[in-house]
Amino acid sequence: MRLKKVTRDGDWEIAILTSLPPTVASATDVAELYRGSWSIETLFQTVTKNFEGEIQTLGDPRAALFSFCLALVSYNILAVVRRALGSVHGVGKIESSLSEFYES
Repeated sequence: MRLKKVTRDGDWEIAILTSLPPTVASATDVAELYRGSWSIETLFQTVTKNFEGEIQTLGDPRAALFSFCLALVSYNILAVVRRALGSVHGVGKIESSLSEFYES
């Protein structure tokens, strides 16, 4: 399927195999749902790796849940800051130059 909007990797085409009949969902609907799921996957990858949302311990499950919730809140704060900066400086510039990872 040829996309109307390029992916963040620069692809204009996407190929998806599905067993859904065309009467249930069109190819466009399936492709948009699939692309939307990748934004969620990217969120969880960012939370897990950059914000250390998963603690590697056999400790209290409540502590692990608390750690994950703090990572989600941190991600939401970053998303608000990115949108605010994007509204002032342009989304393209922010997407290409602002990293979600901080190295000290």
